[in-house]
Amino acid sequence: MQQRPGKSTILEALQVCLSRSLTRKGDIFLEYDYHLPQQDSQPADSDAIEITLRFAEQVEDEWADEVLGRLSHIVQLDDNDRQSAILRVQSKYDKARDDFVTTWDFLNLAGDELVNAKETRHIVSLQQLAPVFYLAALRDSAQEFRPRSQFWGPFVRSLNIDPEGNQGVPTQLRKIIECALALAKGA
Repeated sequence: MQQRPGKSTILEALQVCLSRSLTRKGDIFLEYDYHLPQQDSQPADSDAIEITLRFAEQVEDEWADEVLGRLSHIVQLDDNDRQSAILRVQSKYDKARDDFVTTWDFLNLAGDELVNAKETRHIVSLQQLAPVFYLAALRDSAQEFRPRSQFWGPFVRSLNIDPEGNQGVPTQLRKIIECALALAKGA
């Protein structure tokens, strides 16, 4: 039985596809992202990960000329005269390499690979035009808003927020947001 992904899983998948560096060594997925059919299964037994993202105009001529220019090798016109781009990210175990291998492909409207869109710059352009900034679920906020957390740590340290942090979280979050906005205005 195939499980349906939860909201957090979908958001994490978007982050992986639209935020991870393609020059990063190794697989972009963690070993825990792969589903093993049984407890004693090996990585070679895991199901492949496949994520397909379709970006499409909601109305004709919605995308600016700059966007169309940057994505010219991957954009296609559908039956309703709207532009769209389809990105597929697949990762599976490769026995020859004894490791997981991830591929990034742009697809045509029929689901076939676009052979003229294999360059990394096309993926980077899409990532720049559709960035994802992931903020963990509120239930995970105790982990996210610690002084040593990767993203929010500098803000938390500058505000001297109590590490125990459970009391007054809304007030502390408001301070963090105000600090971030003030820094953004100064940039």
